[in-house]
Amino acid sequence: MSRVKKFFRDFAPTKRLYLLLWKIKGRVRRLLRLLFRKLWVFEVVFSRNVKELDGWTILKDDGDFLHPRARFLIERAAADGADFVYYDEAVFEKKPTRILRYLYKPDFALDTLRGFNYIGKGAAFKKTLLDGDCGGYDLSFRLAERAEKITHIRGILYYRNIANIGQDSGGDIEAIRGHLSRKGLLGEVFEVSPFHYRVKYNIGNPLISIIIPNRNSRGLLEQCVNSVLSKTTYTNFEIIIIENNSSEDDIFGYYKYLEKTYKNIRVVVYEGKYNFSAVNNFGFRHTGGEYIIMLNNDTEVITPEWIEEMLMFAGRADVGAVGVKLLYPDGGIQHAGAIVSKVYVGNYAENNLDMYGDYMNRLAIAQNQSAVTSACLMTRRDIWEKLGGMDEVFVASFSDPDFCVRARENGYTVIFTPFATLYHYESKSRGYDDDDEKKAFSRKEFELFQSRHIGMIGDTDPYYCMCID
Repeated sequence: MSRVKKFFRDFAPTKRLYLLLWKIKGRVRRLLRLLFRKLWVFEVVFSRNVKELDGWTILKDDGDFLHPRARFLIERAAADGADFVYYDEAVFEKKPTRILRYLYKPDFALDTLRGFNYIGKGAAFKKTLLDGDCGGYDLSFRLAERAEKITHIRGILYYRNIANIGQDSGGDIEAIRGHLSRKGLLGEVFEVSPFHYRVKYNIGNPLISIIIPNRNSRGLLEQCVNSVLSKTTYTNFEIIIIENNSSEDDIFGYYKYLEKTYKNIRVVVYEGKYNFSAVNNFGFRHTGGEYIIMLNNDTEVITPEWIEEMLMFAGRADVGAVGVKLLYPDGGIQHAGAIVSKVYVGNYAENNLDMYGDYMNRLAIAQNQSAVTSACLMTRRDIWEKLGGMDEVFVASFSDPDFCVRARENGYTVIFTPFATLYHYESKSRGYDDDDEKKAFSRKEFELFQSRHIGMIGDTDPYYCMCID
């Protein structure tokens, strides 16, 4: 190897170097980051091929490039027991110096994979996993089904020529159907846009219990209840309104009207001090449904099949919680799943994004998430009982990510679906945590959440693996 090539190989920037560069201010930082990025890409030009790894197949199309560190990182993952690995990608046009976008993939997420083939060609696997001739989407599913340990190597190791995208996408729907059949799942598969798919799983007709905490706020509650009653296409549901220390007379008149007019609506009274978790646990004890929906009183139904869209996931034995897409009144995204990490726990939301303007196209497909918000969350009765409901140590915040993380700790997955959509007039009834006392209390609950789940929470969210590039 020439000295020039060796220099580029050894000097290729790592994530740690990028983090250091990020701390450098002004023009120097921009120039250094540009220089290191060019060196990294230039190094890739020298490595058009990666030598064969004994016992492994490394996927690569003609015209694509693999980073020279790929072989070492694959070997290291194999030494840790992995038999199927995949890694992040960069898409370029004509030459690797013209990067169009980076694809930082989540850790393995089967429901996300059912939405689109995010693994693609940036992968390698033990040859013993494959006993037939398949490719594309079908290959990703069959490897995922057979692998004992799937490892996501974080970092750009595969450079994809944009001209190669979509060349092996034929038969995607058949590949998803075949996968569902092998997994014993019944449902229909639809293409919602090029290379993106939607699975509508079969559902039954179980009783759904909707619990809505309320204090005063007649206008909000009436809007919420009216939208559920007038727009919902699913018919087998009950509504349990949890009255919590209201002081306005008109709300009690509205309660009487609801109970007199609708046989499937009941009002129960919680007399204790406000505690969001305790209120919902109290409401749960008055439900009879096989499935529970926690619903804020400041929400409004948009999509009529919102219950069906949640139920098709919640009905699966492996799913512990299902959340929906929530919009602000102006149409901006308020919630599209939640990020959970050591430094941040909160909604993933970007105002005014279209379905492809966000990380991993999460506004276009149903996918795995670390947590979803209890502003609209469905779970099964048996899961609620197994987890002990909402943890009442969380009075105002973090009870919903706590519930979701505990579900994941017990082997369940959490799903976000964009096909169930509601408006959320956020915090209009309780208010924001915007004064010093509320901020301090919220910080205390955040620290408690971290300490409770220190073994489950990483530096980054497994389903939101963004990097500095």
